[in-house]
Amino acid sequence: MDVKIEQQLEELLESIQSYILKIPNGCTMVADYLREGDKVKAYSAITDFIEGIDWLTESFNILLQYDYVISIEIEKLNQILKEINEAIKLRNDTLLADFLEYEMADFFGNTVNIYKN
Repeated sequence: MDVKIEQQLEELLESIQSYILKIPNGCTMVADYLREGDKVKAYSAITDFIEGIDWLTESFNILLQYDYVISIEIEKLNQILKEINEAIKLRNDTLLADFLEYEMADFFGNTVNIYKN
């Protein structure tokens, strides 16, 4: 593999790992905004979070093309995202805050592992 591509992949991996480490605190911050009634900040941060998850998915797909192994419980993540979506549809900010703080934060705090095969 080209040295430049290897370097770019390593930089991408570092960015992914850095982002994943920030997710739990970000989820807690959004939960706090929701509980304080600051919907503008909360939903702005949720929009950023969704964009971040999209970037993460795209980044995972790039790494997979270069024989990286990504250990993540996709079914569990999908279930949490469905629950978050349902809480948003119901406009239940307390439930949404709980899912973000206790489900999503824990998920990214404990279950993602990436390595070169």
